[in-house]
Amino acid sequence: MKNILCLALIIMISIGCKEPITPVSPKITKQEKQLIKVSKSHTNIVIDGKADEPIWETQKWYPLDQLWLGNPYTEVDLSGKYKLT
Repeated sequence: MKNILCLALIIMISIGCKEPITPVSPKITKQEKQLIKVSKSHTNIVIDGKADEPIWETQKWYPLDQLWLGNPYTEVDLSGKYKLT
């Protein structure tokens, strides 16, 4: 399973690098320190890429919009969202 995920990631990176680079300017000024409230699930979570468990229905989506190092990324390079629990 890990090998398949690694291969998929390598393919996605390879495809994404061939697109023209257009920097995405930050749309929102972020606070330096951000705290996100995370709810605890009372049932076991299966890490399988499916949001089957009841806790996911009540959780908020957060954008993948943090630039930690390097040049600004493009929407082709990186776009997505995530939930926490």
